[in-house]
Amino acid sequence: YTTLFRSGIIEGRIELIIKIYQKGYTAEVTADMLEEPVSRIRQIYDVIEKNAPDYNAETIYKQLREKEE
Repeated sequence: YTTLFRSGIIEGRIELIIKIYQKGYTAEVTADMLEEPVSRIRQIYDVIEKNAPDYNAETIYKQLREKEE
């Protein structure tokens, strides 16, 4: 249950980052807005770009988890 809750929150955060990305903001600006490390936002942006134009938060989350393993 905790894992599902956590993944839901992360997917929600990724959806927000996708919306910001689609508005044309750089990873640096997005990181500043969300008070996240630029490296983390860049990593998410890389996966978003590879999946364009299919911006599915669940798919992007899974790909990010695979990178971490």
